[in-house]
Amino acid sequence: MFMKPSKPRIYPYLICNFNLKLFPLLLLLFCLAYILFLCIPYANEDVVNSSFFTLAVDSINASDSREPPVVLAWTSFFGYGMFEYSFLRRFDSKKCRYSCTFTEDKARYRNNASIVVLHARNIDINDLPPARPDLLKVFFIAESPYNSGSQYKSLPANYFNLSISYRRNSDIFLPYDSFQPIIPMVTDPQDIWQPEEVENKIKGKTKMLLQFVSNCKTSSGREKYVEQLKKFVEITDFGRCSGSVCSQDECEKQEIDKHMFYLAFENSICHQYTTEKFWKLRQLTVPIVLSRWSLDGLDIPADAYIAVEDFKSPEELAKHLYYLKNNPQEYLKYFSWTKKYTKIEDLKVHDVLCQLCKLATEGNKAEIVDIHRYWEKDGICVDNFVDKLLLT
Repeated sequence: MFMKPSKPRIYPYLICNFNLKLFPLLLLLFCLAYILFLCIPYANEDVVNSSFFTLAVDSINASDSREPPVVLAWTSFFGYGMFEYSFLRRFDSKKCRYSCTFTEDKARYRNNASIVVLHARNIDINDLPPARPDLLKVFFIAESPYNSGSQYKSLPANYFNLSISYRRNSDIFLPYDSFQPIIPMVTDPQDIWQPEEVENKIKGKTKMLLQFVSNCKTSSGREKYVEQLKKFVEITDFGRCSGSVCSQDECEKQEIDKHMFYLAFENSICHQYTTEKFWKLRQLTVPIVLSRWSLDGLDIPADAYIAVEDFKSPEELAKHLYYLKNNPQEYLKYFSWTKKYTKIEDLKVHDVLCQLCKLATEGNKAEIVDIHRYWEKDGICVDNFVDKLLLT
């Protein structure tokens, strides 16, 4: 542990040997060196290295000389380093009360990690963490049960101790995003939407629907609904399924600025599962989802989006969209959320590292009795949602 040096002493018998004219200069140099000595160890405390880093914050165990607990990423995240993944990096380290070492170095830390994190889609059953009764194994997945892979299904039902997912009943809740309420006198004015800002953005929209799709065949059947909807309203289509390219972020932002609505159809319909597509609403467009039920319990205002299941048919939905186009004040109501919530995402939902560090520090033993039941059966998903919707 870095120890703060004691107060420097200036000895008279040394000073007397110096030319008195040089003394102020020497004293200045000494002070500068002292300041650098104090600051350098902390210069990069907030820099996150994807292979190894220590969460350098004020720990509640600051007086404890023991090494900080180790949180080990056992798998990659789709071939990338686990801690390169933005969801696991976006957090405010200065507000975390715990101190841990986060690493992807299995060779070095496999036998003394407190927690190992396994991404469900990248589990290799031939390369698993050592069996240790004190080791907490974390099941991590950002996708729905339909897209969680099959590797974890080969593991014993009680293999995992903790879960990280988009579901509220996970040990660590990790949605793609969430609303952050405006706090008077606290929220930065730059993070608050101004009414004229919203209105000016809306005035620039000249087109109707926009979608970006790369998965052309989904369990929800969204592509079938889009096919029917195109009969009644024009849809600007980008992505692998259409062949039209708009790959740069700037291109997507420009297209969103032109369009009134954004098709944020889910690839699968599961309770509390929503994707990053929905959060394009931060760019001031109105997202259209398939199911209102799937967003239940996520504290998302009901008037911030449009749900397909609220309409009897694609034709009825199209009529509603044209009604909003021809009645700007009605369309503006879908942006009421801008009066209550900030422009920026809620960073509190991205403090996964701090929550993992807390669990590693406290060492509380937990167990998911049956990961298969918890994730697959209790996930509450609906097969062929669009087929059922179109038949009603």
